[in-house]
Parts: sequence; C-alpha cells; structure tokens
Amino acid sequence: MSKFCIVILLVLTSTFLAAEDRESPIDTKYRSISEEKFQLLTEAKVLLDNYRGNTNDLNTSKKLLESILQQDSLFTPAYVEYGRLAIKSVHNNYDKNSAGALSFAEKIIYRAIEIEPEYADAYTLLGHLYTGQKRYLEAENALKTADKIGTGNPWLHINWGDLLSRQKKRDEAIARYMMIYEKGTSNRSAMAYTLLQLGTQHKYLNTIEARSWYKRLVKFEPTGAWHWQEYSKFLLFWDADVDEAIISARKSLEIMDFGAGRFTLACALYAKWAALTKEGNINEANQYFDEAKSLYPDTTRVLRLFNRYPGTVTARKILSEYQADN
Repeated sequence: MSKFCIVILLVLTSTFLAAEDRESPIDTKYRSISEEKFQLLTEAKVLLDNYRGNTNDLNTSKKLLESILQQDSLFTPAYVEYGRLAIKSVHNNYDKNSAGALSFAEKIIYRAIEIEPEYADAYTLLGHLYTGQKRYLEAENALKTADKIGTGNPWLHINWGDLLSRQKKRDEAIARYMMIYEKGTSNRSAMAYTLLQLGTQHKYLNTIEARSWYKRLVKFEPTGAWHWQEYSKFLLFWDADVDEAIISARKSLEIMDFGAGRFTLACALYAKWAALTKEGNINEANQYFDEAKSLYPDTTRVLRLFNRYPGTVTARKILSEYQADN
C-alpha cells in the first residue's frame, strides 16, 4: 500500500464509525414492532446477501418482502431490502429494462426515507444505486448523509470504496475497503466483495499485492464459482500465468457451469495453445485449441479481449495469424 493510502486510512479510521456489525436503531425499532415480520425480513436479507445468480433466490426474497408489506405497508426495512432486490434483478437480467427497474429501486428507497428520515442504511443503498448510474455527486451526498447519521453497516464503507474507484481514486478506495478487511465483518458477502475489490484496485495500480488478494478471496470462499473465474481472469490477462489460469477456470466450472466461466476457460486454453505453438509443440497445442473451440468458437471476440491486456499480447499475435490463414 502506498504512503498516501496509509495516511488516508488513518484519517478515515479516526473520522468515521468502525465497521462493526451492530444492528441499525431503525431495524431494532421494527424488530420490537413485530418479531415475526422481522424474521421474514431476515430470511429475505440472507437470500439477497448470498445471491450468486440463482433466480429462485430473488423470487423467494420478493415473496417474503411482499408478504411483509401486504401486512404492514409502513414496515420500512422491507422497502430497503426491496430496493436491493430491484438492483440485483437488473444485474440478473444483464441490464435488460434496467432504466425502469433502477427507477423503481430509487422510488422504493425514497419511500423508506420518507417514513424514516434518519435511516442511514437507506442512504447507504441509495449511494450504491447512484454510483452504478454514474450519478457520482448524488452518490457522494447520499453516502455523506449515511456517514452523518451513522451506521455499523459494512456496505457503507464498501459503497464509498466503489464510488472512489469509479472516480479513479484508487488509494482512497483501498483505504475504505481496508477498513472492512481490518475490522472484520460477520457479513460474508461483504467480506468476499471487499477481498475482490482489494484485488481489483491493486490490479489496476499494477502492484505485486494484487495476486495475494485474489488468493485470499478464493481461500475465504472456495465454493464461489464467480470468484474463481475472477481469479482466473486476473492470472491470464494481468499476471500472464496461463497454467494457473486454466486451473482456476476449471475450478469455477466444477462449482457451476456458466457462460462467463466457459468463456474465461476458453480464453486461457487459446492462450495455452498459442504458447505451445510458439514452442513448436503442435500436437499438444492442438488439444488445447480443440477444447477451447468447443467451449467458445468465436475467436474474433477472444482476439478483441486479448488485444486489451498485457498478459495476452503474444497469444493475440499467434491467434490473429492463425485466423488470417484459416
């Protein structure tokens, strides 16, 4: 970590609340109003925390939240979780009809704020929503409001980190993420995301620490298919470690068969083929090429990706020449 990053971390540590997982006063209030409804809320929240692309989790969460609000339209924490649900639904649908869904998310979060103006977690989520929409000034204002009110929600610092990352303030982003990593959190989803972002920020800063953060991520959550895929992408495109990239990509697909995972493995296999071709090991190289082709035959897209990253420059040249000759 740079000296500047360390200074920022010290400033933030002394200025903002620690990332303790204490319950929001608003949540405590609604728990006392109805333990039964709060239990339904907790079930929905756990599903959203652990969401990894399974649509059934979103559907079940939606039913739970609708059940709460049908019984009590003023049960404010349910609106915040419904906002999270709407945002996650956009990601699940690959941004189809995203404008409508995100507009709905904004309205429902503001409904929570209308009922409970001092609901810091609602402002925390609003900051996340605005960052994703590139409404950075509004995101900053929302997060500042959450800071002023105070919350032990680890996503406040994470969402600050995401905003700072989008603004290319990577040292400051790392400082925010480090607050969660060093303090710790019982929210495993928050910790896994923190580790991923620490790897990502160090990757863009081109520091030797990047690989260690990705390794911490897959060690922390070894059953996370998407995490193994992200680690594989880093190994291939940034660290030029093709063999380890293949191993990590295969692990991701052992956990879950998904399109992005197959594409990442195909890229790693094409890169391995290129390396063996350069060495003259044609027979062995062709085995990798055939497997890559079966996973993802569109080498044009692979070439575009290879052209963007330092770890695949040689592979791009060899694959490009092959494509021109065939």
